[in-house]
Amino acid sequence: SDMLGISRPTVVNYMEYLKSAFLIDEARKYSKSAASEARSAKKTYMIDSGLMNSLLGEPELTDLNKGKIFETLAFNHARSLADSVHYWRHGTTEVDLVLSKNNIVTPIKVKYRENISKSDTKGVCRFMDRYKCQNGIVLTRDTLEKLGSVTLLPVWLFLISR
Repeated sequence: SDMLGISRPTVVNYMEYLKSAFLIDEARKYSKSAASEARSAKKTYMIDSGLMNSLLGEPELTDLNKGKIFETLAFNHARSLADSVHYWRHGTTEVDLVLSKNNIVTPIKVKYRENISKSDTKGVCRFMDRYKCQNGIVLTRDTLEKLGSVTLLPVWLFLISR
């Protein structure tokens, strides 16, 4: 609201209008506490990545916008797979998507690049340790590999999964 120079309630109303028109959706920060989750900041996603790129003036797929585009695609698909989709952040460690389905929680990090290192799995591993999860996923450009309990999975394979 400060950046736009309008009141906070007006911004909240506009965000609700955009959600009602199916132009955006939001993810809350994952927490075991419902109260903590309700107070957390929301992460907003555009539903249509083509519209997002057009509004941002980036109609072409570039190295600068690939990560955000594929995170948006993964979020949109995750909504169809899970009961709820969150994100998680602790300090500088982040998990892009936390899927909850039938009381099973799966952390997912989007790393759309060819070479994935052990450090790219850090956030997922930290989340798994903290919340005692059995499996985690790192979405990659084209790597399919198992690193302990973390699966490196190509984004395209995730997008065709049910």
